[in-house]
Amino acid sequence: MITVMGATGNTGKKITQTLLKPGEKVRAVGRWEGKLAELKRAGANTTPTRLEGFADEWASAYQTM
Repeated sequence: MITVMGATGNTGKKITQTLLKPGEKVRAVGRWEGKLAELKRAGANTTPTRLEGFADEWASAYQTM
């Protein structure tokens, strides 16, 4: 399975659709559930998520190591 981050954006959507055409298994990750629904109907496994603050949390965790 291939995971596409940002699958609801312009480039991510095109990549996801291209991968799905030959039957590749795709996990589409994106912020917009409405746009993910379209990809789910096309055969993608979808995961709605928001990654705001992820880099800050990672940096904080790294500094404590």
